[in-house]
Amino acid sequence: MVINLIGYLPAGFAIAVLLNQRVGNRFSLFLITALLASGLSLTIELLQVKLPTRDPS
Repeated sequence: MVINLIGYLPAGFAIAVLLNQRVGNRFSLFLITALLASGLSLTIELLQVKLPTRDPS
């Protein structure tokens, strides 16, 4: 779990920084960042299921 935090935390910060100029409301910025970061995480996890050497259990 710590490795996931270390890996995904910079991505969340980068998304927030990139969207900060485009989104004026902080709540909207938080919501959009959370959705995009969750989508990124979900995509990576789904791709890992397809790896033959990965045990998804």
